[in-house]
Amino acid sequence: MTGEATTIAVLGVDDVATLRDVRLAALRQEPLAFLSTFDEQVLWSQDDWARELRRGTWLVATDHGDDVGLLGATSEDDIPREDRYASYMWVHPHRRRERIGTLLLTTLIARLRADGVSSLWLWVMDDNPNALRLYEGAGFRLTGDRQPLAADPSRHEVRMVRRL
Repeated sequence: MTGEATTIAVLGVDDVATLRDVRLAALRQEPLAFLSTFDEQVLWSQDDWARELRRGTWLVATDHGDDVGLLGATSEDDIPREDRYASYMWVHPHRRRERIGTLLLTTLIARLRADGVSSLWLWVMDDNPNALRLYEGAGFRLTGDRQPLAADPSRHEVRMVRRL
């Protein structure tokens, strides 16, 4: 269970450094969990991070002043305009199994629903049963779409969707 001090904040236009710092921490700690790499994104400029922040809605979980989770929702060309993609889901390794991922998801879903978003889509590695259980528990369903990773075709990701 999350501690009483765990809070979820929506990042605003002035929170570029927070998005950068939490995202880079996630990439450093979980290099195989994301399509992007630390080595790629550490080279991003302030303008690159500002553009990324404007691309969507970003939530950060914080506990006792420490950033312990991240989740975003962005518009993409391959889904309807009224839908969003969940991106950058990450919970600090020492804080897993405390329902922080669930808290991030439920907060994001409520916010997107209030904004009139119809569905939330995501891609997840098919060899990550914990993530699959988290998303299924939050109401996501497999779409049947599966694709190999360009960097490692032996690994695959599957697409999920949740109607809001």
